[in-house]
Parts: sequence; C-alpha cells; structure tokens
Amino acid sequence: YDYFTFLRESMEQYYYSRVRLWCHAHNLSFAGHLMGEERLTMQIAQATCVMPFYKYFDVPGIDMLTAAHDWYDKPLVPQTASARRFTERSMHVSAIQLSSIAEQSGKDLKLCEMYGVTSPAFVFRDQLHLFDFFAANGINHQCIHAPFYSPRGFRKRFYPQTFNRYSPFWENFRNVKDYVARVSDFVSVGTSGIKICLLHPLETAYGYFRGLINPNDESPRAVVDDYDEMYYRLIVQLYSTQTAFHFVAPSTLDDMGEADGAQLRVGAMRYSAIIIADIEVLSQKTFVLLKKFAEQGGKIYVKGKLPSRLDGVLHETLADDLATLDGVRFFETNEELIRALRESASTYKYECEGDSSRTVINHRFLGNENYFFIHNGDCRKEKRAKLIVDGIHSAFSFNAHTNEITEL
Repeated sequence: YDYFTFLRESMEQYYYSRVRLWCHAHNLSFAGHLMGEERLTMQIAQATCVMPFYKYFDVPGIDMLTAAHDWYDKPLVPQTASARRFTERSMHVSAIQLSSIAEQSGKDLKLCEMYGVTSPAFVFRDQLHLFDFFAANGINHQCIHAPFYSPRGFRKRFYPQTFNRYSPFWENFRNVKDYVARVSDFVSVGTSGIKICLLHPLETAYGYFRGLINPNDESPRAVVDDYDEMYYRLIVQLYSTQTAFHFVAPSTLDDMGEADGAQLRVGAMRYSAIIIADIEVLSQKTFVLLKKFAEQGGKIYVKGKLPSRLDGVLHETLADDLATLDGVRFFETNEELIRALRESASTYKYECEGDSSRTVINHRFLGNENYFFIHNGDCRKEKRAKLIVDGIHSAFSFNAHTNEITEL
C-alpha cells in the first residue's frame, strides 16, 4: 500500500502536473488516455492508477478497442469469454471512471477513442450504437481509430476500421459524425444529475498486490483479480438496474471532498450518498470527512465488511467507529444495497415493460429543465418504458439524426 501510494503521488507531482504545465506554457491542450483502465491489476501494473491522473488533462480520455466484436478474421459474434470480459470492463468501468473524475474536476470534454480493432463490417449502425452507449455514460467527445494517411501496408489490416478519403463509405460518413456531434452537445448540457458516489477500490487493491517470493508462488494478481471480480459484479448490477453512480477515488476525496450539510461535495459535484463496498483501507482525511458528513445528515451505505486499516495500517477501532456514525446503513448483499439506493437517491423513475438490464440513462439538468439520454443496449429489440419525473413539465423528443425537436 505504501509503495503504490508513493508511486501515485510521485507520478502526480513529477510527471502529470509537469506535462500539464509544459503544455500550457506552449499553448497546447494536454489530452489522451492511459493504459490498463479496465482492471485493477492492469491499472496497478501499467499506470499505478488512472482516475487521480485524469484531473491533470485538459481533455481526459479512454480507449475502447474491439467494440464488443471479435478480431477481424473471426465471426463477429459470439466473442470468446475472455475477450467479452475485457470489452465489457472497457465499456462499463473505463467510461464511468472517466466521466466521474471529469465531472468532479470540471472538465467540459470527455474523450473516447473508438472503432479500432473491429471489422470492415463494423457498419454505421454499429458505430452509432457504440457511441450511444458511451454518451449515456457521459462521454461527449469522440476520437476515431484510425484515419491512416494511406491504406498501404499489411499491418493496417490488423486494426480495422479505417477512416479517410479512400474508405468506400467516406462520402456518407458525415451522417455518423453529424449525429455524434449532436448527441455530444445534448449530453453536455447543464450539470450531471447523479447523486450517488461509490468509493473506488484501487487503494484497497494496493494492499493485496504483492510480488512473488518464490518462483512457484501463486500469481500476485490472483487475489486482486478475485477482489476485482467481486467489485465488478456490483458495478454491473448498478448498471443493469439504472442506478446511476459516479466513482470517487480515495485520493480525490481527500483533495476535493467537503461535507456541505447533507451533501458530500467533491469538486464540482454534490452527492447525497456515498457507498463503501468491501473497502479495507481509508485515509485519516477520508475518515474525518465521512464522520463530518454523517453528523450533518449525509447518507453512508456500507456493503460487506467495514474498513479495518487507516492509511494502510491495521486500526483496532476503525470499524467500530464507522459503525456507530449516524446515517450509516449496512447491507449484506448487492441486491439489498441497490434496493435502498433506488428508494432514496433517484430523482426520477424508469419503468420498463420487459428486460431493461442493458438500458443506460444519462440524466442532466439545467435550471428547471431535465435532459434524459436513454440508451437501449439491445439494439435489435424494441423497448417500451415509462419515465416518471416529479412536477409539471412539458416533454420534448430530440432526433439527433435530423436535428429536430418534437413536442410529445
């Protein structure tokens, strides 16, 4: 824990902050994506972490490869199990990590590089459907992979799709980009309506990640992967029940967190509840903040075991100290936690006649206006649903294909 915390702090102080300063001194924007965004082991091994570093970018981004399709020389569906897990984590984990810290640190643009390593058969419908998913998760800026200057060279066949004047669809590609631009503008309006934050598990994973002592030892990733899989199940269940949430990195909570009455302010965002799910480590600053938040009427939802380490060191009374705070509720299962969240934290209701587990909703507000972008992950299956918002409102539908607004 101490080692990786030192690495993270050093990377912030001696790399990312300095690159940002250099870019600004030369009238450049600092933009890009990091490596290993999807899994805890990958983040630790390849980047130390990702969320705390995004705040140094002017345009923070993620990379989405494969697009839920298999490699170009195999059938598009179904994928292998391992490839599907990688893709699903890229979509679920990476997107919400980026949009969370971007909203908290006041970034206007949230970038996703997409369409790479798919297939020449990855047609406009698929391209729009993939972008819609990310837009529903707050992404509002697209980077195409890849606009090669020329199609010459065998290796370029390894990583389709390619986008340039030589592409057979080029003259119609504007239809895609106009749609993407309009949706991007729509999901950038106002302020995010998300009221729940989930404490990110990476710093707990720091304590589980250790090297090999003997050549025959179990991989140091095994324990972290098991922990990651448990956490991922919670993330998927939150998604599948339209329980919108943001991650909050522990170090970000230390730097930007403030108890403001019954709301937890993290930079530009205000949350009414924080989830602590199977977290083992808290910092002293986070514990003090949570105590103040609870005293002012804030909601703290604890799922699974209580934290037992303060700044990485075992603490005899930490779990008991947390358990006695006002406003703390305890849950044994993900289902119990989500049921409580949906009863108390949502500002609207979404009722679907059929299965809505692949539906994602982006809710934003501007003054008294509410903006909803609803993505149907089952693109081939029509969904019939009801959206219930308190108050008296007029309702309008925006068609991003035609740029038309229709009163309902």
